[in-house]
Amino acid sequence: MKESLVLAINMTTVVTELSRHLALSGINLHLVDIENVMIDSSHSESDFLFAPNDIGKLRVQVVAEKLREMNPYVKITHETERTLKDLLEIRDLQSLFNGQKYSAIVSGFTRFSDSKVLNSMARDVQTPFYSLNSCGLNGFFFADICHEFTYTTKNKQTNEDEIHTITKSVSLDKFIANFSAQDRKLSNVPIRKTSAQAAFLFYTIMSLALQEQTQSPQPVASDDQMMIDQNPENVSEGQRKDSEFDKVCQILIEKGVGSKIIKSQEFRETYDRVQKCFNVEFSPSCSLIGAIVSQEIVKVITQRDHPGYGMYVYDSVTQQCTQQLVE
Repeated sequence: MKESLVLAINMTTVVTELSRHLALSGINLHLVDIENVMIDSSHSESDFLFAPNDIGKLRVQVVAEKLREMNPYVKITHETERTLKDLLEIRDLQSLFNGQKYSAIVSGFTRFSDSKVLNSMARDVQTPFYSLNSCGLNGFFFADICHEFTYTTKNKQTNEDEIHTITKSVSLDKFIANFSAQDRKLSNVPIRKTSAQAAFLFYTIMSLALQEQTQSPQPVASDDQMMIDQNPENVSEGQRKDSEFDKVCQILIEKGVGSKIIKSQEFRETYDRVQKCFNVEFSPSCSLIGAIVSQEIVKVITQRDHPGYGMYVYDSVTQQCTQQLVE
């Protein structure tokens, strides 16, 4: 693994946790932040990596310095000129990083649309891609190990290596498209789940992805219209949330999910909890998700054992991280 190099994008807490595990495993890292973020008190309170005396410093630079202290034998580099915004605009890893080959690309989640672009760029250079997000006590990550991935396992009986090839991994864009395809019902699609709670989390995350796809820029309203819209007597916060949830339920019912399940109190509670905490990082969840993804990246780099792909949802209630596939 000494020659491996992982590109880590967006220094969120879950990404710094992941980077810590990779650095301690002897994996080299190149760090790019979402923008030139300066550390403030909120960062030092939410991320173990930052101390009060780091406030006012460039976040990506501090992350690189701290990782070098943890393992001086790995190469940790960082960008101060290029950011996630540059990646999304140029959409060409080869030109941005002088043709540098990466073992994997990981990104702290911002929006599904951003993750789709980064995933597409990773596929262009045949590189496994991971997008990670923490949602309070829950979280998820998406893994795409590209068009075709070969790995080996040890046969326990013969003690010989066996070669396997994975061809079913799809991009995030394709994954969401498979989920939302009008001619496919979820009841007819192989979705792997181990609990109702895991299914509720998966449905919620995919519903939020579909909502983002259908959102369109709002027209500029007149002053009078803005005053009407801001009047709490017209649409309360509760009514707005109910309307959004009804749309989600309709999407899932059209996909063949039973209305009894979707309209259950448990699903509503899961939806409200995830939506409220979406992109809100909670250190224990970040630590667990970062550790799991770091193990997956080690599998990809060594090409030993079966690497996971698809959407994974983490549920703190059942303490399970469950793979969800829509093929």
